Amino acid sequence: MKKVSSSPSHIGIILAFNLSGITLAIVWAILQNESPIEYFEENEIMTLISSLQLLILAGLCWKIANYRKQVSSQRQTWKSPVNLWRMLTVGFIFLALDDYFEIHENTDRFIHWIFAIQETPITDRLDDIILLSYSVIGSYFIYHFWHEFKRYRPAFRFFIAAFILTAIMGIFDWYNNDKTLVQYWVTNPQHQELVYDGLQTVEESLKLIAEGVFIAAFYVCLNVARNISYIAQQQHKLTQLNESPVEVGSR
Repeated sequence: MKKVSSSPSHIGIILAFNLSGITLAIVWAILQNESPIEYFEENEIMTLISSLQLLILAGLCWKIANYRKQVSSQRQTWKSPVNLWRMLTVGFIFLALDDYFEIHENTDRFIHWIFAIQETPITDRLDDIILLSYSVIGSYFIYHFWHEFKRYRPAFRFFIAAFILTAIMGIFDWYNNDKTLVQYWVTNPQHQELVYDGLQTVEESLKLIAEGVFIAAFYVCLNVARNISYIAQQQHKLTQLNESPVEVGSR
């Protein structure tokens, strides 16, 4: 049986890549007399890296779907394991597009425009509601496909770490929705902008690190799926060997 690694060595490489990229982006922006959030903005390099990481997650899910398809002998239903991983593939592709093209932010602006809604600190949180709906959909899939998820227990610690980072990022996203909350505890207008940009930079950095940890988690899932497929293939070969007729020679 192939050994499934619960602490893949690539986690260090992924985190080092993200932390190095984050540090370089912040330092370079400061050296250019720009805000630290500069290279995390739309269509900038760190947004591109974030979208690429989400596409990597989509690719990992697609490979897992192929391994699960190899061992699926039962009639396919919507709750079949292979369909879970296919839906996750589509989901991560959508998130990559959303991240790069700011789909949920533009949806927020479109709703304000189409219904002629005056933007207020409350209505401006429509994009947060859209993001929350993503989390609800994700929780739905975890619940209904728990019979499949529980096969990947070696990846659970990575998933827990990634979800914690995502939750902290969500808190920063809620806090950074506008400058109103910053103005409560930072009275100097010049400092308000700096603090606001700094909090946004922390939020974007947490997102990148969380994506890296998710990559580690799904890589472990890929190893588990590969191991399940390998065992199933060996069992199938053994079954065929046992069922094959044995010729007995006569003297």
